[in-house]
Amino acid sequence: MQDTFWLAGLLAVAGCFGLAVAYRHWQHARLVEDTPTSLVRSAAQGFVRLEGTARLMPGEPIIAPLSGRPCVWWRYRIEEQSGSEDRWQSLETETSSAHFELADVTGVVLVDPDGADLHGTTTDTWYGGTPRPTAGPPTFKGFRGFGDAYRYQEERIEAGAFIHALGRLTTERPGLGLGSDEEVAARLRAWKRDPAKRAEFDTDGNGELDLAEWEQARQAALAETVRADAAAPHRPTHLLRKPDPGQPYLLGAMPPDVLVLRHRRRAFGAGFLFLLCSIGTAWLLALGR
Repeated sequence: MQDTFWLAGLLAVAGCFGLAVAYRHWQHARLVEDTPTSLVRSAAQGFVRLEGTARLMPGEPIIAPLSGRPCVWWRYRIEEQSGSEDRWQSLETETSSAHFELADVTGVVLVDPDGADLHGTTTDTWYGGTPRPTAGPPTFKGFRGFGDAYRYQEERIEAGAFIHALGRLTTERPGLGLGSDEEVAARLRAWKRDPAKRAEFDTDGNGELDLAEWEQARQAALAETVRADAAAPHRPTHLLRKPDPGQPYLLGAMPPDVLVLRHRRRAFGAGFLFLLCSIGTAWLLALGR
């Protein structure tokens, strides 16, 4: 009798989990459908939906660690066979945290992938005999040689891929003419190496700058830095990141309608689990009476 109630309780917990998962995926599908796509140039601050092309930021390229292939984002997992062929133990997993760009015809947004639910990535799975792969994925995917006790899985978003995103957009507008301490210090160092400039502040002509003269030079450097900063052309920086709690952060390297279909299928699957668990729980409780 007690075992029956324990099993009913486990089924009830599993059913609640299935209901929560179903609600989450259904909510994500509705958000993708109901949130209008914005252009970068005219997007409002806050929760938005954007579409564009994934691009690398200027600077060092991003290379996926296992395959060695260039991309804008990666995530990998290394597993070791444990016991039977169907059991795998996770040894190492890591996810890229580098920002990348989403570009449309009107502008560019920096994307912070931290905390995002990613879909539609390019995924490779291959096997090897060492804890770290000695080569990238083979031509014939799924091939496993004799003695290959390690499994490698790598997901990537490649440069040039179509990407759409739902997240929180914030815009920073630099160039307020305040003059940073680093800019002022750099300008003072340059003046110190320039004899003619240094002589402008050497009011007593002794070849050295005392505290009062040095303060005068610092104030002049600050004023010039402020003028240069205010006159420089500045473009606002748009950043897409994880929204406030209760709102999803979705990045998808697939068409939106495909993503909606995927979320709905998962919602129906989790809902079916809830239904089965509910029926099983009711049957066990009736049996235990």
